[in-house]
Amino acid sequence: MDRKAFVKTTGIGIGASLIPGFAPGKSEATEYLSTDTINEHDLWVLGHKITLYKETSGNFDLAIGVTPPNVPGPPPHHHETYDEIFLVLEGEMAFTVAEKVIKTHPGAMVDIPKNTIHTFSNIGNKPCKWFNVHSPKGFSTFFETFGIKATESDALQKSVDENIIAQVIQKSPEFDMIIVK
Repeated sequence: MDRKAFVKTTGIGIGASLIPGFAPGKSEATEYLSTDTINEHDLWVLGHKITLYKETSGNFDLAIGVTPPNVPGPPPHHHETYDEIFLVLEGEMAFTVAEKVIKTHPGAMVDIPKNTIHTFSNIGNKPCKWFNVHSPKGFSTFFETFGIKATESDALQKSVDENIIAQVIQKSPEFDMIIVK
């Protein structure tokens, strides 16, 4: 998938045009996500704030994500190795799983078996927060590789930069994220 197709599929563009209320020069995503805090371990990944919990006793990766309003998730993709679960904590999300659209609310869980094409988006007018598990352990390296430290100036904007998008398109199969063309 090339950059143009990625932008068309995901809605993730260059700079601030994707996210309402952001403009070049605004430096703090925390102004927008005022109910959420930023810590030194948080990352912005393709327009989503990700907090990784690396110290788990099981064979899984655990993350909590926060997605600004009306922001799409990644392009449709599947994992050959990972099963994935989302639990919606706050806000309204839509998941497309195996071509079926599932609109969710807080408390809803979406179970995505490996080799199932999926994506998601925040369909509400407020940030949404979600709990995410990949099993077995290993997918967190995708977030670490492509994430921008949330404490950096303009981290959200940097996370949707053209160069990051090009890297994701090129390298996602190395992380068992198979983008559907």
